[in-house]
Amino acid sequence: MQTNIQNIYIDTHFFQSYLWKEGDEKENAKDILFQIKSNRNPDIKVKIPFIVVGELINNLKREIPDQDRKAEIMREFFELLDDLKADIIPPNKCSYDKAKSLTARDVYLAERAPTDTFIASCALCDPNSAFLLTVDKLLLESYHLKKLEKDMRAKEERNRHLQITNEFKV
Repeated sequence: MQTNIQNIYIDTHFFQSYLWKEGDEKENAKDILFQIKSNRNPDIKVKIPFIVVGELINNLKREIPDQDRKAEIMREFFELLDDLKADIIPPNKCSYDKAKSLTARDVYLAERAPTDTFIASCALCDPNSAFLLTVDKLLLESYHLKKLEKDMRAKEERNRHLQITNEFKV
């Protein structure tokens, strides 16, 4: 059943690019996050899986040695979450099951992107998710991920097509 609700899921890389990367990566993330923040459609909501927050903190710890800079980045991250009006969501049984199914079908995803597979499964299990924003080529080009999403729609487990993309256009 189609609804007007369109949930947007955002991968860790977009936040990292916005918060501490440089150049084109940062500008692209800024543009996309600005478009989301500027969108006035009340049916569009931002959802952030718990695992994104954990991955962001882990990568911040590994990549930024200065404690003051880490604290500043975390403050900026929480301000961004407020600006996006984002909900941070826990995994559910469906997301565990879909992640397990994806990694069983796609060894390449299992070996190279297990965290991203779990993020994708959180988006898949939200029947109202419309976008999964990622720059990860493994997810963008995964035949098994696209097939799983299509199969879930055919079984009416999803209300709409999930666009796995590095762009945001409503």
